[in-house]
Amino acid sequence: MSALVLASAWSDPHPAWAAPQPAATLKPVVTSTGHPWNRVAVAPDGRVFVSSPDQPGALGAITGASVVPLPTASHDLGTIDGLTVADGALWVLDTDAQNGFRAVRVNLATDAVDHTVPFASQPADARLSGLAVHGDFAFTVDSVRAAIVVLNLKTGETNRFLEGAPGLVARHPVVVDGVTLHRPDGTIDMTNVSMLAVSPDGQWLYLQPPGGMLYRLATTLITDPLVTPIEQQEGLTLWQMTGALGGVAVDPHGTLYFSDLAHHAIKTFTTGRIPGTLLADPRLNSPANPAVGPDGTVFVPVTALTTPATTEILAISPPAP
Repeated sequence: MSALVLASAWSDPHPAWAAPQPAATLKPVVTSTGHPWNRVAVAPDGRVFVSSPDQPGALGAITGASVVPLPTASHDLGTIDGLTVADGALWVLDTDAQNGFRAVRVNLATDAVDHTVPFASQPADARLSGLAVHGDFAFTVDSVRAAIVVLNLKTGETNRFLEGAPGLVARHPVVVDGVTLHRPDGTIDMTNVSMLAVSPDGQWLYLQPPGGMLYRLATTLITDPLVTPIEQQEGLTLWQMTGALGGVAVDPHGTLYFSDLAHHAIKTFTTGRIPGTLLADPRLNSPANPAVGPDGTVFVPVTALTTPATTEILAISPPAP
């Protein structure tokens, strides 16, 4: 599929995307060399945490203009490929090969790990990516087998759903600035579902492969044991004709925020299905997984593919009310 067609998949169905709001402002928060920080999470008190899959235990908090490691928590962690704040705690998806996949809770008062629950019995080739937590459940996705994985944090029961379902399987390559991204072996980068977010009321799960599109699923369909596979298949609904994204986040009001790779922008989509553009800026080059703070500030990592890697954490302040 050509870059032109992919670009149209985002823009053509919604020609009335709101223009970038001039009152939104962008500023660098921290620049870091060495770790390609690719995930951000914001605590209720405004503390900003970042993680990197680059090496085991790469987890830190932004203090001033620096990223300060969390040594107590990092000591107990392997490779991090998911980061979120839920129910007053920092949650990490630990994908350490030795310990298996785990949901790890970090106490924000002590910055130490205080609870760990494994994602049991995953396939040998599984690659879990992204983490969303609400109430008793943790959600992640397997980007190799295109499946949703649900962990009951109380009982430890782990279940996999909708493996290979349309909407979870990659159907579009990632195209940035008209260039189709390729893997190191020369093949086109077609990655299955790898990003997700849960609505603040825990009712909806949003899922997307990097190349698009965005799908929505009621969480009850994968947490209620009485639901049938047919009901689950029918419940996976195309929600928005997004293009290539670097990440998805949701704010306390349920508005979705997209790191739009093709347009160097942070775009929004309200619960009323109203699309918008928070900010488009050339500095939003390959934006990764964003996070929304309690005051509405959007934090997003942007990594330059240099040696060593240089990452900026950018903050976008919302328009004044």
